[in-house]
Amino acid sequence: MSTEDRVRQVIADALGRNIEEITDEKLLVEDLGVDENTRQAIVDRLEEEFSLEIPQADAAEWNTVGDAVSYMKKRMSGQ
Repeated sequence: MSTEDRVRQVIADALGRNIEEITDEKLLVEDLGVDENTRQAIVDRLEEEFSLEIPQADAAEWNTVGDAVSYMKKRMSGQ
């Protein structure tokens, strides 16, 4: 499974939605209803899925699913 698919699956699982609903352009708060507790749950699950730590300040900058995907792709490539 690609990094993008893994991130989308984590978000879908945290929100109890189908992965098909979790597209890059979806706004986390406005479109998907992510609040601070849900954002933390997503971060925790991503940290577990990818075996790395994600600073809260970094996660706070994610506005869209695509932002989270891009961030994780960069982290996984060592940037």
